[in-house]
Order: sequence, then structure tokens, then C-alpha cells
Amino acid sequence: MPRAALLALAVILAAALALRADSAALGYHHLSADERAYGRLALALSTRGNYGDPGMPQPTRWAPGAPVAFAAAHRVLPGASPRRLYEVPEARVLNVILGAGAVLAVSAAAAVLGGPWAAVAAAAAVAVYPPLIHVTTFQLSEPLGALLFVVSFLVLALGLRRRGPWTIAAAGALLGLTVLVRADLVLAPVVVAIVLVWSRRREGARTALRAAGLLLAGALATMLPWVVFVSLNSHHLVPVSDGGPGTLYIGTYLPGDGTLYGFKHRLAARVSAEEPRYRHAPPRLIPAGALLSNVARHYGPGDHNAALMSGALDNLRRYALGDPLAFAWMMVRKVARMWLQAFRTRSVPGLALHFLLLAAALAGLVVGIRRTRDPVLIAIAAVALMSTAVNALLIAESRHNLPLFPALLAAGAAGWALRRGRPAALDPELL
Repeated sequence: MPRAALLALAVILAAALALRADSAALGYHHLSADERAYGRLALALSTRGNYGDPGMPQPTRWAPGAPVAFAAAHRVLPGASPRRLYEVPEARVLNVILGAGAVLAVSAAAAVLGGPWAAVAAAAAVAVYPPLIHVTTFQLSEPLGALLFVVSFLVLALGLRRRGPWTIAAAGALLGLTVLVRADLVLAPVVVAIVLVWSRRREGARTALRAAGLLLAGALATMLPWVVFVSLNSHHLVPVSDGGPGTLYIGTYLPGDGTLYGFKHRLAARVSAEEPRYRHAPPRLIPAGALLSNVARHYGPGDHNAALMSGALDNLRRYALGDPLAFAWMMVRKVARMWLQAFRTRSVPGLALHFLLLAAALAGLVVGIRRTRDPVLIAIAAVALMSTAVNALLIAESRHNLPLFPALLAAGAAGWALRRGRPAALDPELL
């Protein structure tokens, strides 16, 4: 890379570290339900080696990646004294490191895909993007998911350019780790494998299927041990996490607008009438688990998740088929919530930067795909579309785009760099 580009990257990395360290130093105002769950799981892992404590109902509702990472951070990283129950202050230190790692990974991915100045542009965008800075303060899985996701595509790009079969398998393994952090990306390895088959179809079916098989084998190698372990302990199949049926029920519940907030407000009166301990609690303070247990009981005795899945299918029959226009409009609102809202960003400059970077990334991605048909760019776009569709069915929140955003920025910067052809730094024969 040119010396000027390396110097620019060094300055950008220093700024990214400073911004994230400053955000992490603010600490928590309160812990959300997910933050408390991640902290509780991490503390149980680090102190007793168990996934959850005896008083924690259904710990497998949460994917294991973030709790394991926070447990390791709790053991090896310095941190302040906790000020909240289930707070893991070391998680904020880890998030600073992960945020800086994402800047480096994005710059490397953009450099491989589009050249040195694409690397500088993508790194600068990730470094200053407000939601990726703000999330450092929270005990959430998005920073780790974002890093693993972009590294997966960096390794995939290297494997495709060098025709390295084991590098493609390594990319699959990294995608599997990403899924263990973000269960909503469980279909990502399959989507990328389909893109590989399509992009290499001219080389013959055997070559195309071999690349896809290597990627899927790598993903299974990292995912399968957890799936087997947790399924045996739960006495039923658990595909990474056990929270899917409940989340699907909430996401398809049209009277609650497919949101957790709306779900709580619609069912709070019923739960309060049936369970006296919640009689005087405001809807937002009633645990989602209590509400979902109430729903499951209304669908009959038996397995909790099976009852919730029956409820979700009933929602689809009642609302998606019974009132398709209202249901479709709810899905559109959830997609807008995922992409058009910026996590914990309310200032006008911050929102303007969000829309600018999102528009530039998507436009650059389209330009790059049209110009080069690069399978890595296509795969990033395909996984982003898959994740959007999944979140439209589930509970779409603004933070759910954060695992995807760094990879989109890398792909967008590369796409703009490739609008006049591939950079001279990349040997076309390797492609």
C-alpha cells in the first residue's frame, strides 16, 4: 500500500480507538433484558463453568458467542467495579478492542476488494460511524458479530483470489462463528454457498459444488459442536438458540405492530389479570418471558417452544393471510426501523451521517456488482437482504444492522473504487 494510505490508516485507527474508549468510559445508564442475560451467562461461565445459573429460565434463548467472549474478558481483561446486577465492565474494554479490530478488518477487506484508497475510505467510515461508537457502551453481541462477519468475507475474498480451498473452508468456519454470535444470521452460510455455486457455474458443476461444500463444511465444523451439546442438554433440537419461536410470535403479532414494546402493551392487561405479581407493574417492566409463557399456556399444555411456534403459525394465518395489506405494511415499517433508524443516535449530524454512509455504501455495492460481478460483493449483498427479510419477520431493531454495516461499508468503498475497472494492484489472473 502507498505510504500515504498507511499513514492515513494509522491516524484513523488511533481516532477509532479514542472515540470508542471515550464512549466506553461513560458506562451504563441501565441494562436491557439482553444485556442482563449476556452478563448473567458470562458470569456463570466465568465463575462456575455453566451456561446459565439454576435460577435462569431457558438460558439457551441466547446464542453463546457473546457470553463466552464476555466471560473470557471477565477473566483476563481489566475493568471497573460493576454498578449494576449482571454488569460485566470488562465487556466494554473488549468492545473497544473489537471496534478497533473491525476498523482494521474493514480496511483489509476493502483493500483486497478495491485497492488501498478504498481501504482508507471504508476504515474512516467505520471509525466515525456513530452507532458503532455508541454500541461500545453496551453489553451486546453486535461488536463481536460485526468483526467476525467482515473477517469472514475478507478470508473468503482471499480464498477466491488465490484459489485456496482451505481458505474458503476457513471463511466458512468464521461464518459459523458469526452465527454462534448472531443467531439471526443462521442462514448466512447457505446464502454464501448458493452465491459461490452461481458465480463459479461456468467452471463446471464439480468446481462450483466443491467451493460451496468447503464453505458449508467449515461452517458446520464450528456450529455443530454447540448445536449437539445444547440439543442433548435441552432434549430437543436447538438450532444455535432456543429463542426463535418466541421472537417469531412477537414479530408476527400484528396488534402489537411486530415489536416487543407493542406486544407488551397489548398483552399486559391479560397477564396482569392472570398473574397477581404483575398487577401493578407497567407493561414495559413485565418480562417478555412471562408474557410468552402466558401465550404458550393459551395454546395448550406441552412443550413451551412448540406452543409458541403454533401461535406464530396462527398469527401468519390470521394476519398475513387474513389482512395481507396491513401485515405487509407492518413488515415495511420493521425494515425501515432496522435500516433508517440509527442506534442510539438522535442528533441531526449523526442521523445525516448515517443516511449518507448507508446511501454511499449501497450505491457503491450496486456499482461494484454491476461492474465486476465479484462473488464476494454479491454474497455481502445477498446476506444483507436475507438478514433484512429475517428481521422483518422477527423483531427488527436499529442495532440489528450493526453486524452488517462494516462489511457493507467495505463493499461499498470497493465498489466505488472498481467503477472504472479493477485496481492495478490486483493481478487479474488471480481472479
